[in-house]
Amino acid sequence: MNKKIKITLITLTFIFSAFYFKRILLALMEFTAIKFNYNYGLAIILVTLGIKLIMLIASFEFEISNKKRQILQPKFNVYFNQLKSNKDNNEVKDDIKQKIKDLESKYGINSFQGVGCLTLIIQLVIIICWYQVIRESTHIQQNKFLWIKLGGPDELLIFPVLIFITLLLNYYLNGVMNTRVKTLIYISLSIMIFIISLNLIGGVLLYLLTNILVTLIKDISLQIYCKKLIKNLDDSQVNISKIRKV
Repeated sequence: MNKKIKITLITLTFIFSAFYFKRILLALMEFTAIKFNYNYGLAIILVTLGIKLIMLIASFEFEISNKKRQILQPKFNVYFNQLKSNKDNNEVKDDIKQKIKDLESKYGINSFQGVGCLTLIIQLVIIICWYQVIRESTHIQQNKFLWIKLGGPDELLIFPVLIFITLLLNYYLNGVMNTRVKTLIYISLSIMIFIISLNLIGGVLLYLLTNILVTLIKDISLQIYCKKLIKNLDDSQVNISKIRKV
């Protein structure tokens, strides 16, 4: 398919999904708020949790595979470094590539091309929809959650600061800040998001903070779960080797 046609289709899909999702989001907001005495702040948190749960169920296999790859990255790096050292030796390169495939197969790691990009697009659609829903609903704008008005900025700057801190913590715990260059990149990214969040309305800030906190808890839980899976697999293979020797 022509690249221009692909870009056009993606753009149209983005626009239509944002248009229809905005209506669904508003309906969910109103339904949830009515159940909790028109507390729209609480409704934003609960709807965000529901969306995150649906997204986790839909991308669970990708999340598990991605987390395993992160944990086993030092083993993969050994092979990647060997590939760099043997650029001109096709026979050795093929052997190393096969070892990488064997490692992926051993630990049940699959390649899901485009899933990460799709997740980012969905997140962007959701943020735009939250903004539009709150901006177009006067009763939601006037509603308060704790000290913050959902239709206005956080004058105390507590939410932007919390978003900045939780983002950095998330990056650190995910192990993506493992080199000096990457550390500078992710710190710069967090600062950029902090600056953007200074001008965001309270409802969107509440969504972002809830989303980042839930992601942090999800990543920590998946890391513990995947480490156990890897350990159990290694232990079982050690036991099989012992049995064979006997």
